[in-house]
Amino acid sequence: MSLKTKKRRRRDRDTADISSSNNSSSSSSPPLKKRKTSNRKKGDTDSSDHKDRRAKRAERLSTSGGRKRSDGISRTNRDRSNAIGDGSDRRAQIINRERSGGISQDNSQRQRSGAITSREDGRGPDRRDLRARPIDKANDGTELWDGKTAPTLSEAIVKDVLSKQKPKYDIGKGRMVYPTETAPGVIEYLPLEGEASDNEIKNGLYVAIVPERPLSEFVNEKLNRESFVVEGGTITAIAIDNLTTAFENESNLVLRSQKYLDTMAASTTSLRQKWEDE
Repeated sequence: MSLKTKKRRRRDRDTADISSSNNSSSSSSPPLKKRKTSNRKKGDTDSSDHKDRRAKRAERLSTSGGRKRSDGISRTNRDRSNAIGDGSDRRAQIINRERSGGISQDNSQRQRSGAITSREDGRGPDRRDLRARPIDKANDGTELWDGKTAPTLSEAIVKDVLSKQKPKYDIGKGRMVYPTETAPGVIEYLPLEGEASDNEIKNGLYVAIVPERPLSEFVNEKLNRESFVVEGGTITAIAIDNLTTAFENESNLVLRSQKYLDTMAASTTSLRQKWEDE
């Protein structure tokens, strides 16, 4: 082999070695790039996983909070429902009690009203208590005396009796008042019944013209009790017309208060209406 050939082969080997070295170095460089690329992908993956974990955690928190809120709302609604139910029950009980009390009260009022009506009509449990509820008219229309109220006398008789009195003028009420016996030995100035107030009439503080003698004595001497058929039976009483005639025929009439007459009538039984079967 010639020297030129040996030199050429050596150059070829050197060139091949350099080429191989270059190739190996060039082939080794890509893994660096791959590692860098791999590192970036791993970072990206870690970041994505981190985001996924945060999203899942947020979802869990949201779901848990929603459940809590839902449970809280449900409990609140149940509490409200129970409270409303309890309130409704209480209101229903109150309404029922009020209705029951109202019905009882209405029944009591109707019973009282019925009792009053029956007494006024002469019927019912008090119909025979003639002292508390005298009968004012018999079945035949005769007006009956209650045993205490002074009858209404004729205008002429009233004027004659009043003309003998010394009245006073009541400036405050614009009426005349007359000296009237309100109790044995007690004189007060009272108005006539037609000029008395409702309160005065209720309390019997007005003028009544009656015989000077005690009323029971006068009636027993001058009048006879008669029998009258009324609702519920027969009573003995005095007709008002007969009483009025007896008063007007009396020569000595005086002024006494109706309250005084009520007191005298309460002290005797001879003037009251009575049931014949008693």
